Amino acid sequence: MSKELRDIQMWMLNTLIPLDMLFFDELGKIVYIHQNAKPNDLTIISSGQKVRGVIELNGGLARKKNIKAGNQIYFLD
Repeated sequence: MSKELRDIQMWMLNTLIPLDMLFFDELGKIVYIHQNAKPNDLTIISSGQKVRGVIELNGGLARKKNIKAGNQIYFLD
């Protein structure tokens, strides 16, 4: 995973299930969640700001697990 911060833009081409996208900053804080991205949709989904990365989950899982912007992600080495 890159440590460089950048605006990340995603789309759902060839993705067959809805996804939640969790965009996170350099400290691992979730700054934006795009919920239930539509399968095979070519609409650009942007982080809206410079971020370190994005984690994709099955659509609806962020809501089900009460994951929200501001939550912290911890990475283990």
